[in-house]
Amino acid sequence: MLRPTSTRPPPPTTAVPTSTALPMDIPATNDEFEVKIITARRLDQVIISNVLVYSPNAGDTFLELGIRVTNLKPDTHIKLEWGDFYVIDGKNLWVPNFLGYKPVKQGVQLNPAELVFDTNYQDEKRAIEFDEVVFIRAIWALANTKPLVALFQFQTAQTIKIEIP
Repeated sequence: MLRPTSTRPPPPTTAVPTSTALPMDIPATNDEFEVKIITARRLDQVIISNVLVYSPNAGDTFLELGIRVTNLKPDTHIKLEWGDFYVIDGKNLWVPNFLGYKPVKQGVQLNPAELVFDTNYQDEKRAIEFDEVVFIRAIWALANTKPLVALFQFQTAQTIKIEIP
């Protein structure tokens, strides 16, 4: 029913090369922000509203990530495109199929799973703007492997390894 679309190649990175990706519980950073995976889970369905329910294709599953991005330059307004972050499963690179976000002040906590999806989820140029912190709920359709393993990349921050049993 719904398959992710591949996107442009990743931008050149200034991240410090590492021999392995960071585990999910370690934040990734670059000069502008810190990226932390708050939640990671499989989903059998994605419910957008009472009438829009998506199921993965046979052999696929949905990967949902809850992400907190903290601005490390407090006097700078951050503008990100949806194509600035993606997952790599094997050799394929994917932007999110579904995405919701909410900018908040430093110190505010929320559950990313409660974020409402933006209806323009197919537009990888769609901007995510924030000043201090933004919480993101992003979902990808991926092959249903056990364990589910993917690499998460957020702009030039270090790669994070996502692994769900």
